[in-house]
Order: sequence, then C-alpha cells, then structure tokens
Amino acid sequence: MTIFTHLHLHSTFRTALRSCALLAAALPFATTAGAQADSLSALFAEAMAHYRISEAVAIGEQRLAADSSDQSLVLDLVSAYSRAGMREEAVSCLESGLARDSTQAVLWFKLARLRENDDNPNGALQAYRALFKNDSTNSYFYGRAAAFSRKIGYMWLATLWYEKVIEFDPGKVDPYLAKAETQMEMRAFYPADQTIARALAIDSLHPRALFLAGKSANLQQDHPDADRHFTKLFAQGDTSALAARYYGISLYHLGRYDESIAMMQILLDEAPDLDFPHYYKALAYKESGNPEAAEKEFRKAIEKVKKDNLATYFEQLGLLYQEREKHPEAIKHLQTARNLNADPEGLFHLAVSYDAYYADKSVALRTFEAYLENADSTAQDHFQYAESRRDQLLKESHFKGDR
Repeated sequence: MTIFTHLHLHSTFRTALRSCALLAAALPFATTAGAQADSLSALFAEAMAHYRISEAVAIGEQRLAADSSDQSLVLDLVSAYSRAGMREEAVSCLESGLARDSTQAVLWFKLARLRENDDNPNGALQAYRALFKNDSTNSYFYGRAAAFSRKIGYMWLATLWYEKVIEFDPGKVDPYLAKAETQMEMRAFYPADQTIARALAIDSLHPRALFLAGKSANLQQDHPDADRHFTKLFAQGDTSALAARYYGISLYHLGRYDESIAMMQILLDEAPDLDFPHYYKALAYKESGNPEAAEKEFRKAIEKVKKDNLATYFEQLGLLYQEREKHPEAIKHLQTARNLNADPEGLFHLAVSYDAYYADKSVALRTFEAYLENADSTAQDHFQYAESRRDQLLKESHFKGDR
C-alpha cells in the first residue's frame, strides 16, 4: 500500500464515520439499541458486498465500539481490515479480543492464520499452542504447532507434537513422515528409520516413505539398503531429481558407475546449474576407466562450483592427473586445492607428485615432513607411506651430503 493510498483510506474512513454519525443522529430517538445494531450490520454487509472496504472498516469499528464482547463483530472487522490491507490493525483487533476472552478458539485460529501469512512462525506457534490447550483432541492444531516448531528450530518439541498427531490419526502416513524428516534434520537416524518403518507398515510402496528410507540409508552410507528402497521407488516410475541425487551417489559407492552417471544426468537435466553431479559423474568415469570423460566432468564441476566444494574438485582433478603420471598438471591443481583448503592430506598428495616429478628430492622431503607434522596418524596408509619415504629420502640426502 502506498502512502497516498493509506492517506486516502484514512480520509475515506473519517468521511464514513461522519456519515455513520449523521445516520445515527437521524434515527428516531425511540429506536432501540438492537435496532440500531441491526441497521449498522446491514450497512456493513452492504459495504463489504459492494467492495466499499474503507466504509466497511469505519462501520465495523463503530459496531465493535458499541459491543466489544461479541466475537462475531471482531471477526467482521478483522475481515474488513484484511481486505483493506491493514494487517497490523487486524492482528491488533484479534489480540484485543483475546485479551478480553482468551478462550475464544475462533479468534485464536484467525490469529494463527494471519501470523502464518505474515511469516511470523513464533506468533503462529503461540496461537496454535493456545488452540490445542483449549481443544486437546484436534490433531490439526498439533500438526501446525509441530510444523512451526520445526521451522524455528524446536526440533524435539516438533517430534513430540507429530507423535500426538499420530496418536489421533495412526492410519495416516504423512504424520510419520513429517516426524521422520524432523528426526533426520537432527541427525537422529535410528529413531527416524523406526518412524519410517511404521509408515511403510501402513503402505509399503508409499513414494515419499520409500524416498525418505532411501535418503536416510544414503546419508548413513548404507548403500545396499538405499538401493533396495530406491529400486522400489523407481519401479513406480518416480524419477525425480531429488531421488536421483541420493540414488546416484549410492550407486557410485556400489560400483555401478554407468547407472550412477545416468542418475546424475537426470539431476542435471532438472537443475543444470548444479556442480556436484558433474563431480560424481567424473568420479564414476574415472573408476570405470574413462579419464578423458572424467577430466571434462571435473572441469565442468569447477566452472559451476560454489566456493565450499572448489578445493575438493581441484584436488580430485589433480589426483586424476597424478594417476596418469601427468605430474606438472597434478602439482598445479593440487597446489590450487591446497591454497583453497589447508587440509594436511593435500600436502601428502603434493609430496607424492613432487617425489615422482622433481629430480631435486628436497622439495618432496620437506613436503612429506610437513604432512607428518600436521596429519592425523590414524590415516594409516598415507601416514606410513609418508614416514617410509621421508626416512628413505633422508638416508639418500645424507649419503649425498645434502643435509
């Protein structure tokens, strides 16, 4: 609403108020209060029906001032405020009505919906909590309270209220899945899997339940289980990009590289700006013995990448060159990865290429030593190899008199 529209509305409201005042003065003194109220109600209904909203607001305010205890008058005025775009006034009107009588469920519900539309999750949650305190048997109120609790981060509270919804509607699948999604967002995978299993016991082929089961298995790196659930899902013709994402990653880890590439292509067809499908396609091409295709996909991933993944992509491209014994290219890309992310593993990979490519082994020796100073000794294979090459290079440099 522009300031000019706002001023125009208030000017019209004042005009309407004066009209109402004149109308009231013109009524015969013998007119009863009930008859006057009926007359204002008729005028309000007519103004709303003919979209004279500013006039309806003025009449609605006059009606409510005459009888603030009637919740129907509150709701009428709130409707007029809402149609006039006066959302703050609508909320204030409802809050005033509830201050007079906090047991009015209809007012709480209207307030909850207004706060939802105003993107006020805390306010909506407060309203829905008041509703199920007044009516503890309405599963809808618990479901909405759970949804807004989840939105503002009260995850455990959300799971408790989703369980209340399940108590009232144990045969419906959706509440189980909403609860499972909340548990997965908390990384509570074991209880999430139990909740999903309860949903699948109701409908063993429910698409969303199968998707969540597959996603949960993928995130826990249980790739055979992910394959089991996604196979059932895809057999129903569900080839959504989101399902392809998780299924494609699991297929890569299962060594089914052609299928993984196909899944990642489904994802790219839907969202061509994504970088990580190219990354997984590159890994799959690399493992299936097609380094040229892998190189192209790594480069596409780097072109599209957001900052968080860039170091990983440069490192993997460097390792691809390293495996092909193209050490100048490997060193170039591994150094770029190292500049982006000072991970000790990057030192190890650089040291391997320095060792293989440079005749002067002092660079490789210093890099192996730097890796051993910073690395986690639990990375046994790399740590042991670095130790053995350091010791060998030290021995060689001693005989040469380099150190």
